[in-house]
Amino acid sequence: MSSHQVEQLYELRFQEDVPLLYTTFDHPLFVQGKGWCCIDPNRKSYSNHGVTCQRLTCEDKLQAIPMNPVQDSKLGSTDATESYRTLASITEMGSKVQTVYNATIDVPDACPVDYTNCFVNGVLCHNAKKESRAR
Repeated sequence: MSSHQVEQLYELRFQEDVPLLYTTFDHPLFVQGKGWCCIDPNRKSYSNHGVTCQRLTCEDKLQAIPMNPVQDSKLGSTDATESYRTLASITEMGSKVQTVYNATIDVPDACPVDYTNCFVNGVLCHNAKKESRAR
């Protein structure tokens, strides 16, 4: 796990009764129908994460871990193969230097993919490309 300092964090709240998610302005999250999105796609999301992002907005449906149909019907979907969290609000947490952490996922050099993705609090997040993980 690596860490670095940031001056701004954002709190994401969802319409469903699920844990909050805290993120930086440029961290890509996967949105159904839009692809990778972040709070401010005009600032460094490509250079930091290697993907082009659209703007994350309220009402976006963030890709989440599929659950069984009974549980998922409470969280926005009734299909066990599809699950999402509907974004209700994005709140800037203020300008205070804070430490954030990046999960380090070991991928074999032979892996044909340049990056890995992971679920954070159930939401699909993009990890940096292998070459840029050590910041």
